[in-house]
Amino acid sequence: MTASLFDVTNPAAPCLLRRLALTDGYNYSEANWDPQALEVLPDAGLAMVPLVTYGTGEVTSGVRLIDIDLAGGDLKLRGLIPGQFDARRAALVRDVAVTLSQRNLETANIANRDQPVVLAKTSLARPVDIVLPVGDRVLAVETGGAWSNTAPTIRTSPLSAPDTVLAEYPLSPGYIHDAALRDGRLYVLRETSAANGPVIRFWIMQLGQLHLDVFDATNPLALRLLGSCVWHASGLGASSMSRLLWPSTNRPVVVLENEAFWYFMRMVLRSTSSGITTS
Repeated sequence: MTASLFDVTNPAAPCLLRRLALTDGYNYSEANWDPQALEVLPDAGLAMVPLVTYGTGEVTSGVRLIDIDLAGGDLKLRGLIPGQFDARRAALVRDVAVTLSQRNLETANIANRDQPVVLAKTSLARPVDIVLPVGDRVLAVETGGAWSNTAPTIRTSPLSAPDTVLAEYPLSPGYIHDAALRDGRLYVLRETSAANGPVIRFWIMQLGQLHLDVFDATNPLALRLLGSCVWHASGLGASSMSRLLWPSTNRPVVVLENEAFWYFMRMVLRSTSSGITTS
């Protein structure tokens, strides 16, 4: 993705003065299709571009600062105001930038444009992917994953007031495929990369490692990890969905929908008494 500066003194023959690469690798910005996402401030010699960059096993999201030198016809790349979840808008109030994502409203001091300093952050919304009622409480599971630049988290709220968070429990890194409550225990099916890091869930990518984490959920305000097991699923292609089934008490079965480029290459996964096999 690039930013370009043109001389349009002659509208019939615009002249490119400078083209600046904003990042290396794969990235995107809402400014590509919505001009309201691009904030250009000629008087301040500044442009602010919401940007998401995908690297190897990680995602960087925020608002990129760009110096605009109209007299010299130049652009200069400056620092990044970091954000959680995809940044969407930015505005400037003196030396303070106000940035907005689908999740947070943040302010940052950009007096030093190379090193913006976040001043404050207010949560506007949070993802809820799985809902598990337990008595007069409810557990809200955020599945996480590198695509959304979020961490897997469980939040406990009153059933009568689900927007009120009473407790927050960060899970181990990865992507949550499924979660289930049974007999006072919380079962969480979690995937990590082969290097036990973040997961970018993309259909042509191989599975990493599947973890089954078991928690004591008798007190929803104080979840306690009882144990975990892991299965190395590398080499089986990609799975768009994994879920838990319960053919018998305390014996979950993991069901994977396996995908490949061609339908006839798909494997079928089945559960056996000794583990999981492929056929």
